[in-house]
Amino acid sequence: FPSHDSFEFYGLPYTSVYGNQLIAQRFSLEKNILNFYKGYRLWPIFLKELSAEAGLDYLQADRMIINQRIFRDESVTSLWGSLNLESTLFYFVPFSSKLIIAQGKDPRGEQFSEVIFILGAAL
Repeated sequence: FPSHDSFEFYGLPYTSVYGNQLIAQRFSLEKNILNFYKGYRLWPIFLKELSAEAGLDYLQADRMIINQRIFRDESVTSLWGSLNLESTLFYFVPFSSKLIIAQGKDPRGEQFSEVIFILGAAL
């Protein structure tokens, strides 16, 4: 999957976490579901692989805003799952899409959730 310059905690928007000190960790497992490696007639898309991924994120920060509440020096975890599709567009552009569903609990025990859709292409 395309690499990113920053770590994103699945479950909270990146603008919700700030401070001078952050600790972020991720554990994930990925399993290949289908290997397509074919296209449809002369359409300019070639499907490669479909995979599923599940993981756990841990985040500790100086300040966090969750459900319109500010938390100081707390930590949160989120459980997430995703479906990843690798393909090629116009016969030479690698293209990937990822659908992520994440949920967790804030330090008071209230749930938060997020759905993320990521598209990536490289030339």
